[in-house]
Amino acid sequence: MKTQILLIGYHQRILADALSAVFNNIKDFALAGVVPIGDELLDKIRVYEADILVLEFNSLSLLNLNYIKKIRLLNHNLKILILSDLVSRGLLEKWLPEIDGYMLKSCSAEEFIFAIRKVSASEKYLCSKVATSLFNQDQHSSSRILLTEREREILILMLMMDNNHRIADKLNISESTVRTHRKNIRQKFGTANQIQILMYACRERLLPDNSHPICTNCRIHCEATPA
Repeated sequence: MKTQILLIGYHQRILADALSAVFNNIKDFALAGVVPIGDELLDKIRVYEADILVLEFNSLSLLNLNYIKKIRLLNHNLKILILSDLVSRGLLEKWLPEIDGYMLKSCSAEEFIFAIRKVSASEKYLCSKVATSLFNQDQHSSSRILLTEREREILILMLMMDNNHRIADKLNISESTVRTHRKNIRQKFGTANQIQILMYACRERLLPDNSHPICTNCRIHCEATPA
C-alpha cells in the first residue's frame, strides 16, 4: 500500500497534538504537518501533496464551510475528515457534500483510525452518533415518491458521482436523455437536497453493498429501517 500523506489543521493545539500521537503509530501513514486553521494551512496545502486532511474545528459554521470550499479549489482530490462536535441535522446536510468523513471529539482513537482508513480507501465515514442524527427524520417524508426503473438506475449512478457522459455510456443512452431523466428525478424529489435523496435511496435498498456514497454506520440505519 502506498504511504498516505496526512495534514492536520486545528483550532485547539492540545487536540492536534493528541491526533499526532495517534497517527505516528499507524502503519502506511506519514504526518506531513500540524498547522493552525487559516491562511498558513492553505499555504501548506499548496506545498504538500497530501492525501488526507484532518480538520479539528471548535464548531461547524457557514464561515468554516466556506473555508472548506477554498481548500477544495486548491486540491479537489484531497480527502477531508472533520473532527468537531455534534450539530443540527440541517447544518450537517450543508457540510456533508463537501467532506469525506465526520467524527465527534468524543470518539475513541480506535474508531478514528478506522475512519482514516475508510476515507483513505475513498469511502465515506460518519461516526455512529452523526449517522443517527442524520437518520432521525420523518421516515415518510419521501416514501410516496415513485420512480421508473430507468430513473432508479440513473439515481444510483448520480449518487455514485457519475457525470452525464459516464451515465450515458453505462446505460447506452444519449446525454440529453440522461439530462431529461435527471430533471424528472429532481422534480419528483422537490426541495430535497442531495443528502435526503441519498437517504431515500438507502432506505429503498437502491444502493449496492459496496457503494461509496454511504458509510458503514449509515448502512446500519438503512438495514434497520423497513423498506
